[in-house]
Amino acid sequence: MNTATNPDQDLITQMQNVLMGLSSMMYTGIGVLQRDANLISVNPNIPVTEWTPEEVKERHESNQRFIEDISKDITQTSVEIEKLIDSIPRISCNEDKQIEVLEKIEEESKNAGNKLESIISEAEKLLEDVRSSLRYIMETSNK
Repeated sequence: MNTATNPDQDLITQMQNVLMGLSSMMYTGIGVLQRDANLISVNPNIPVTEWTPEEVKERHESNQRFIEDISKDITQTSVEIEKLIDSIPRISCNEDKQIEVLEKIEEESKNAGNKLESIISEAEKLLEDVRSSLRYIMETSNK
């Protein structure tokens, strides 16, 4: 399974994509093994006669090859996850500095929100002026 990362994506998106690929490998692998598992008699008085001994051996060998392949894919994906984790920039400041930065960002966000509200209010006023002008034009042109 190909979980190659896209260098045009940010690290979080790359990590998410690789983890989704790993999850897909895991549930697909479990599903395949469950589907292809040899039948086992649950009652000694009722033998399993669905497959011949040759088919049982062939199925077992096929499952072993699948296990080797999926194990290799999972290992490679795990190495890729480790590389992505190692490439995440480290935080170079203490908790107090982080809080200060977050407070500054929050203040900037509030200011931007207030500015946006002001612009929206002004736009609504202008829209009402345009509507009033259009009503006036329609009323005076109909006379």
